[in-house]
Amino acid sequence: MEKIARIVSMEFDSNQSKVESLAKFRSNINDLAAGIELSVVINTDENTMMAIQIWPDEATAHAFD
Repeated sequence: MEKIARIVSMEFDSNQSKVESLAKFRSNINDLAAGIELSVVINTDENTMMAIQIWPDEATAHAFD
């Protein structure tokens, strides 16, 4: 089975906006990203972060878009 990996870079207007967005995603991950196998978020700066996502297949990854 082929896995799909994504690296996503995100920039926010403020640190508060970043914190709020991350909290919202964490509390709704099962609904927002159904089927995701792994999501790792790295804080890269005060207003930026990078996420590494692993999906079981292309169809599941595209459903998240």
